[in-house]
Amino acid sequence: MRTFFFVNESCHRRQAEIAMVKDFLILNGWVEGFRLKTSDLIILFTCAFCQSKVAEMIDEIAHIKSGMKPAAELIVGSCLPKTDKESLRRVFDGKTISPTDFSELDNLANINMSIRDMPSMFGKEAIGPQERHSALTVQHHSSFKKVVPKALNQFKTQGTCRTLKQIPHMLRSRVLSKRKAVMLSVGCLRKCSYCAIRFATGKLRSKPMEKIMQEFTEGLKSGCRKFELYADSIGDYGLDIGTNLGELFDELIHLRNKRFSIGIYDLHPSSFTKYFDKIMLLCKMGRLHYLYVPMQSGNERILRLMNRPCNVNNLKEKLLEIKRSKRVFLQTSIIVGFPTETEEDFEDTVRFLKEVDVDDAFIHFYTDMPKTKSSKLAGKVSKDTMSKRMRGISDAGIRHNVGRTKHEWENIPMYESILL
Repeated sequence: MRTFFFVNESCHRRQAEIAMVKDFLILNGWVEGFRLKTSDLIILFTCAFCQSKVAEMIDEIAHIKSGMKPAAELIVGSCLPKTDKESLRRVFDGKTISPTDFSELDNLANINMSIRDMPSMFGKEAIGPQERHSALTVQHHSSFKKVVPKALNQFKTQGTCRTLKQIPHMLRSRVLSKRKAVMLSVGCLRKCSYCAIRFATGKLRSKPMEKIMQEFTEGLKSGCRKFELYADSIGDYGLDIGTNLGELFDELIHLRNKRFSIGIYDLHPSSFTKYFDKIMLLCKMGRLHYLYVPMQSGNERILRLMNRPCNVNNLKEKLLEIKRSKRVFLQTSIIVGFPTETEEDFEDTVRFLKEVDVDDAFIHFYTDMPKTKSSKLAGKVSKDTMSKRMRGISDAGIRHNVGRTKHEWENIPMYESILL
């Protein structure tokens, strides 16, 4: 019996790909193991959007290699093989896979079904992991069906519970408050000057509108009330298949007599302003619970250098309208120390964050990534200066410590959201 073991360090955007790889292995006779040191195949899904993450992944590879049994094989997957190939090759010379290339899986022993024969998740024949009944889905539902009746029976036996409504709140909320992640597209049309992730994710591949609405309908029927909309660049959705994000919002607005809300992740500021009227209508209807608009800077000169130009005042006013509704958890991200950023530029960002008063902000230090335009810019900001500016954000009272707030990872438990 050949066993595989997954080590997942990647983000929510790669979860459908993980499910697909697991399905592929199981269809070829592999069995998922639960211990690294006894498994025959280890697959590491990486995150590599900045140099600190690359360093973490290099350390993780060393840790995995030290814990594997001698005959086991390691495959490194997701973004690292494409974003920083040189750093990876210094410590690893084995098989790699990426969001656009899984062909090395065909070179495993005793493979009968090629990875090319797996159903496409995106494009004209899009099929999501839920529709293919992945092994994880079956496993999750199997354990879920065992736990809930057992708990219900226990409460009945004690004479304290006769219906599902009488189960204590914590258990009942897990049963009834199901979330569903819907991946709209992969790939990105944007060319942000600092971003290396786009080299890994490739060209835009959108899921057909009818497939997305089918997932919504099935989710509503199964009791889901919160839907989390993901993409590598969600504002680009549909532009490769003759539709767009605004048309999807129209479909959701016109779902009559349905109680649900959506979370919108990774919405470029220009797309937010473009589709603002529809987003605001969803907000007023109570159909928006989370909005993540990664601003990256509050200074227009720096935004132009990032290749993310926008009218900061216009964006601020629109975000404040969302904020005033008091219905939406509003999140952004900021890059501190982008090349040539002055103290005045940075103060523009602090002022923007204070005026909008976001519920949470991811704050990242700028780092050069291979093959990016920003890595070739002069005027690099020192680490000491970046650290000082980070302290300035803290001193300004801006909520940015994701460990102390309801943030992205609490808002959408990744595995449960995909599998329920």
